[in-house]
Amino acid sequence: MINIHIPGKGEYLLKSAFFDLNGTLAVDGIMKSSTKQLLEILSEKLDVNIITADTFGVAEKLFKDMNVNLIKLNSENGSKEKEDIISRNNFENIVAFGNGYNDHLMLAKAKLSIIVLQEEGLSIKSLKNADILVKDIDDGINLLLNKKRLIATLRR
Repeated sequence: MINIHIPGKGEYLLKSAFFDLNGTLAVDGIMKSSTKQLLEILSEKLDVNIITADTFGVAEKLFKDMNVNLIKLNSENGSKEKEDIISRNNFENIVAFGNGYNDHLMLAKAKLSIIVLQEEGLSIKSLKNADILVKDIDDGINLLLNKKRLIATLRR
């Protein structure tokens, strides 16, 4: 659990993190070793969930032997399916990471949402639903691991 008091915004009691895979955690199906290490550290504090359509077919291999939950999308409407997954959990205790159009509903629903701008780019619709924009996934994860960065970014 990560508990953060953000001046002017209140308490954030985060219990779970939900990540999009391609474009967010990985680029072209490849995840950096530094990202993997940060996810392992984060998984000691939060339940880490990876939601993916598995475009590149590498999800199971990427997260083998890691303490994460892998959730594969089944429907043609990934946006709605991701929102439904967040809604089945307590979205008041969730931080969500994404970049693509199909992340926009998930980012809107989560208590804290972080959008990642990497090589794949990002959806403007998703950007409008995010609390924070980061240039790299490692920067986004580090916001949670270094709470004062998050406080400095979100305080009123």
